[in-house]
Amino acid sequence: MEKTHFKTIIIGGGSAGYAAARTACETDPDCAVIDSSPELGGLCILRGCMPSKTLIYSAEVLHHIKHSASFGLPVFPEIEVDMQVIKKRKNASSLNFPTTGKNNSKMANSPYSETEQNSLEKKKSN
Repeated sequence: MEKTHFKTIIIGGGSAGYAAARTACETDPDCAVIDSSPELGGLCILRGCMPSKTLIYSAEVLHHIKHSASFGLPVFPEIEVDMQVIKKRKNASSLNFPTTGKNNSKMANSPYSETEQNSLEKKKSN
C-alpha cells in the first residue's frame, strides 16, 4: 500500500517547491511533493529560464567571436553555426536539475534524487 499521509506536503515541484521540500526533508524526511507535471522542475528549469539562457549564451559567444578582432584576436570572417549542437546543449541544461531527466526519482516520500538519497543514508550511518 502506498503511503498517503505525510507530516509535510509541498505543493508545486518547480524551483521553489523543490527547494522547500529539500529544506523540509533535512529535518524530517516524512514529506512529499505534489505536482501535476510528469516531471519536476517547473517552467523555469524545464522550458523557460535555463534553456533560454543556454541559447542566449551561445549567441553571446558567437557575438564575441565575430568581434574578436577588437580584442586583438582576428578570426576568419565565416563562422559555422551548428544548431543541432546548440539544441542538444539547450535540452541538456534541464537534465542537470536533480529531479529531471535521468536523475528523476519516483518521489515516493522524498524530494531527493536516488543519488542524493543514497548520499543522505551514508551520512546518517556515519
